[in-house]
Amino acid sequence: MLFSVLFYALVGAFAVQLLYFLFFFLFKFNKKNENNIEELPISVIIHTKNNADLLEQNLPNIINQNYNNFEVVIINDASIDTTSELLENLQKENNRLTIVNVENNEAFWGNKKYALTLGIKAAKNEHLVFTEIYTAPISNNWLKEIASSFNNDTQIVLGYKKLETSKIGLLNMLIRFEYLIKSILNFSLTKTSTPFTAEQTNYAFTKKTFFKVNGYINHMKVYNAQNDLFLKDAATKNNVAICTSTNSFTIDKNKDSFGEWFSKLRESALTKSLYQLKHKLYINTFNFSKFLFYTLAIANLFLNWKFTLPFIIVYYLIFVLVIFKFSKKLNEKYITIFTPLLDICLLCIQIGIFIVNSFSKPPHWK
Repeated sequence: MLFSVLFYALVGAFAVQLLYFLFFFLFKFNKKNENNIEELPISVIIHTKNNADLLEQNLPNIINQNYNNFEVVIINDASIDTTSELLENLQKENNRLTIVNVENNEAFWGNKKYALTLGIKAAKNEHLVFTEIYTAPISNNWLKEIASSFNNDTQIVLGYKKLETSKIGLLNMLIRFEYLIKSILNFSLTKTSTPFTAEQTNYAFTKKTFFKVNGYINHMKVYNAQNDLFLKDAATKNNVAICTSTNSFTIDKNKDSFGEWFSKLRESALTKSLYQLKHKLYINTFNFSKFLFYTLAIANLFLNWKFTLPFIIVYYLIFVLVIFKFSKKLNEKYITIFTPLLDICLLCIQIGIFIVNSFSKPPHWK
């Protein structure tokens, strides 16, 4: 009797996961837009704070893009290192640079959204592309690829971020796997509804769209999370495009420790509580049904492994196919063959985050 109840529950959790996998399989990557030949005037916006060394190292990757009609807006957010001097010298050498110096404001002390708003207002062009100074475009055609995704309907463009893979280990693959799963959920949903997240190192929108929703005003007091909460206000079913051509990727050169990554995941989990209801249901149903599947699979294996094992094998076969489809297109090496291990590890980490966040929150979330 107990086995029957648990087994039917397992079948139910499996069915929910299967529906998600089928939904992911239906996703079709956008073909390269060959029609948008004219170069739009673009403003690339980069926020920096005490990152003089990274500016000197990575800014040339932006300035030397194979694109004619663009400026680079550097938002110097009250830096106290040599950033100001460095930017002044760089500006003398390159007329593409526009420097926005942000001083600490008592009302918006340390608020990145305030600094970004000043940068957006200072930008000369309508179409804005955002990246971070700790990342680098994968190609000199990065800006061309992102810009070509805009059209009369598309006002927001989502790009993809890769993690540097010079030293591949378990942590590196885990971080990449977590971001790949989030991207699969996000990109698939974007095709039928609206996205719930945008990568701050690689996305774009128009000024008109920004000011139409009064920018970040609705969540100015929320720590960070500017991209996700801006999408909550501004994204519609028809105004968002996904750019996943290889040359459109950026590479994140940060080498987070496990603790740093765990802290970022904690904040990301807290941000989800501010999402639209449909997005929270979409994400939470996927995660909870996965948790149920694993929990019930373990219980059923002890009770009757002959009936349970086939469900586990089929589950992983389908899941691996999904990961293979996306990792091949997004050039995520070695992820597919380690999917079972990475999925179990990530689930354990997510459970840990849920427990920790239930008892305590970062100071800026209290």
